[in-house]
Amino acid sequence: MGVPFLISLFTIITSVYFWVLRYHLAVTRYFDHDELAYLYWARHMADGSMPYRDFLLYPAPGLLWLLQPIVTQFNGFATFLAGRALLFWIFVCFAFVVTFLFYRMRKTWICVFIPLILVFLPLPSDKFLEIRPDMLAMFVVVVGMLGVISSMELQRPRTRPWKLAAAGVCFAVSLFISQKMLVLVGITGIGFLGWQMTSRRLKMITRKDTWKDIVAVVVGFGVVAACIGAWFLSLGNFPLIWYSLVKLPFEANVLGTIFSIPPDFFFRTNDVVYGTGGYHLGYWINLVFWVVAILIGVYRFVISLVCFDKKTSWQELIIAGNFLVSLYLFFYVMPMKHAQYLIPSAIFVVWYIVDGLFLIWEQMRTSRIGRLFGGIGFVVFLFVLLSANRLVSDPKMQWGYTEREELDMFLRTIPKTTYVLDLACVSLYYPSPYYITCMPIGQVTPLISLTLPSVEERLQATDTKYIYQGKQYRTQELSSNDQRYIREHFTPVGDGAMLVRNDVMER
Repeated sequence: MGVPFLISLFTIITSVYFWVLRYHLAVTRYFDHDELAYLYWARHMADGSMPYRDFLLYPAPGLLWLLQPIVTQFNGFATFLAGRALLFWIFVCFAFVVTFLFYRMRKTWICVFIPLILVFLPLPSDKFLEIRPDMLAMFVVVVGMLGVISSMELQRPRTRPWKLAAAGVCFAVSLFISQKMLVLVGITGIGFLGWQMTSRRLKMITRKDTWKDIVAVVVGFGVVAACIGAWFLSLGNFPLIWYSLVKLPFEANVLGTIFSIPPDFFFRTNDVVYGTGGYHLGYWINLVFWVVAILIGVYRFVISLVCFDKKTSWQELIIAGNFLVSLYLFFYVMPMKHAQYLIPSAIFVVWYIVDGLFLIWEQMRTSRIGRLFGGIGFVVFLFVLLSANRLVSDPKMQWGYTEREELDMFLRTIPKTTYVLDLACVSLYYPSPYYITCMPIGQVTPLISLTLPSVEERLQATDTKYIYQGKQYRTQELSSNDQRYIREHFTPVGDGAMLVRNDVMER
């Protein structure tokens, strides 16, 4: 047995251990407000309410469609856990796809480190587990990138149109899941067109091949886009849908400038991200990974431009271009610096860290002593990751959730046909009296150009008897008039998270 086999075996065993820990964390960790929002919207969609038409939604609705079987087949708090489990297994599939793409590009056993580094990387590892569209959309984009990059290999030209058609389908689906994938899709498309022009100039492909390839992508993308467009049109009021998907995200993102987060916030010591507070091994390894990956990404980008190899340069440029642009967008363009927006960059951080291990191994494998020291180095590397992972993961295993008790309280005391203004998005099964749900109404309403009635008007029109503001007391975010109305007509019960209308309290 050689060094590659032994190190691969040790790496796979360590990866399985890490992935088991991550699954345990996925089903025990507290739920982010955005996760509750997506489950809330999906459940209301399953009950017949449609996004854009019946409730305001600025993300693309693809994740809501994926969650439909979860919110219809599971009941109560099991819905929350099933949603997390679904996203976890998509994350597992994502790791295999990135691993396969890396192997296609490098043809090396070092690809076994992809799942290990992906599940370990502290920033933003927890966001991969959450019920949100970012990881799912990125997964579909990477599948599309796999189709495009593999189509650049000229050994089987007859299969290229089929790969490109599948890539077009993936790119359209990714945009249906998240509009934020438009940049990554665009960069991949530019890279493919560059490869086409280079290959044409070198007479590696013909004009007929080019048109076949373009038609294949357009057909794959167009079929999905046509189906999505037909569904949007079936909702009616297409201008409102266009506004919600295109203009509203920019209006809502103004909150990122009002409640600003510095771009380096998550790279500082933070026990929510790094488990253990202060400076420790897990924090430093994360920081080193990001810095080293950026350096290797820049190196690959420059080398691809300077040493323009006709077979692989455009493939390398697609990967490096997506990485560097993702970083630039997060640090200099996106007004909201939330950890989930680092997911696209994190994928390529993992890629280039493993690429760095590949570059090191290529230098060491040429001699017996080099292979020996390389094997020892890999063992030390695995041991360091195990030590760092304990510092990052162990404290998080103690984090629990309170949503089970909150949802049980709803189901036990309030009929499901009763309107509830739920500002915390825990009550999946209750109709909402207001068009804006699961967003900070008082903060968002002044920023958007859509004219809406006041919360007071809707509470009166729907005869709403219950308001759930959660332990964050979110009614304080409403307008002063709405807050005054609620104070006069509703009474807090228990810890104040629930407000009950006064006439109901008097019965």
